[in-house]
Amino acid sequence: MLVMMCGWQTTEEIGDPGNTCTWKQTPKNSGPSAFAAFATNPQLAEKIKINFALAPIATAKYVTSVLRFTCYIDPQLFKMANKGTCQAYDWGSPSLNILHHNQLTPPLYHVEDVRVPTAMWSGGRDILVDPIDIKNLEPRVSNLIYHKKIPSYNHLDFMLGLDVYDQIDTEIIMMMNEAQ
Repeated sequence: MLVMMCGWQTTEEIGDPGNTCTWKQTPKNSGPSAFAAFATNPQLAEKIKINFALAPIATAKYVTSVLRFTCYIDPQLFKMANKGTCQAYDWGSPSLNILHHNQLTPPLYHVEDVRVPTAMWSGGRDILVDPIDIKNLEPRVSNLIYHKKIPSYNHLDFMLGLDVYDQIDTEIIMMMNEAQ
């Protein structure tokens, strides 16, 4: 299984004066934090050649999984998920938000500000990243270079699917080769 996003760094940036390039990997489950980081940290975004977003999530307003109701979820996270916004953690009071964010309410992460080329793969049977959330996210990704919807995929298929190599990995490898 490849990863959600790969960064492009020259070996010069990692201490080798050469000009060759390498791909760096980050964990697959970094969806919302990847969009938040790229929207707020231009220096990080400049180092990312392509964001490979597998079952990407920026909001969770339409999650249908019973896990949403059976697992403990911090009340503030649950409130944020129901709002359908991509934002920093809401500390629950204006005074705590001022302490942590220097403003009364948590700042929004503007997915539209992400300039990193993004390739997305989403599943039609994903109960954690609902197709409606994907439909709402897609037009907000300003540099969307590819989006493949796999109707039969649920959330775990992106890691455990028997055909993940054919459905996703070969395309990621091809994009990485083309980007070099």
